[in-house]
Amino acid sequence: AEFTYLNLGKLRNTGVEASIDHSFNRWLSGFANYSWQDDPKAKDSNTPAAEISLPRHHPFNAGVNVNQRRFLGSASVNYVSKAFWTDVLGASFNGYTDSFTMVNATVGWKWLDGKLTTALKGTNIFNADNFEGGIQQHNFGDIITRTVVAELRYRF
Repeated sequence: AEFTYLNLGKLRNTGVEASIDHSFNRWLSGFANYSWQDDPKAKDSNTPAAEISLPRHHPFNAGVNVNQRRFLGSASVNYVSKAFWTDVLGASFNGYTDSFTMVNATVGWKWLDGKLTTALKGTNIFNADNFEGGIQQHNFGDIITRTVVAELRYRF
């Protein structure tokens, strides 16, 4: 079978986005952002409503970053509401993904005057679950379970 993506018609997207980034001092910063997006509206009657994906209405992210001479770290929390996804494979593959909250963190140390950095990076550290043991961001996406990665970087 062959599948083709087509422009089905014009859509009107409306929403609002707000964000703040702040440096508390030379080594500590933080951020937060929120957006709201309404369901897209077809601008003409030829656009099939069943083919329109519905966005996540309420994504929110917040976090802090530390970058000192010897220590680095970060922590973030991410929340997104449910969304409806469509695909060229047909209506039987369309569907919602549930909302989720995911927490990520990194902790690391700098060595050799900052030339060598070791770090542990954690994704979904509390192992949040909205689909079969993990987080599914898209109805065809991978399942994100708790992941911890060790990183070694050398700056030449």
